[in-house]
Amino acid sequence: MGTTPREWLFREPETREATIPREWLVEKIDTTDYETLMRRDLASEGLAEEQIDRIVGSRPGAPEEWEDFVRKMGDADELWRFRSPPETWQELAGREGFAIVRAGRPVAHYVTCMS
Repeated sequence: MGTTPREWLFREPETREATIPREWLVEKIDTTDYETLMRRDLASEGLAEEQIDRIVGSRPGAPEEWEDFVRKMGDADELWRFRSPPETWQELAGREGFAIVRAGRPVAHYVTCMS
């Protein structure tokens, strides 16, 4: 159960200092640029480039919460996408988003979707 493009754009993000389990890390991310990440997610939902341009253009700039989150990253830190296991989604406790990983350990996370 993922997020729809509209939910991704207009969600109430949640940033936490508490860590998530390493097992939830699913993909190392090569950028912290909000628009790039938004475009990737919208494209993965099957939207055409014209639709993506219209959606991205309707909400320019990164949310302040995202900027605060990525500002916590140190030079050696990594940005990872995370997703909780399927059973958490079935129990309406699923989470997905991004995590800052420092020395192999998640140290902060930013939730973009919840069940």
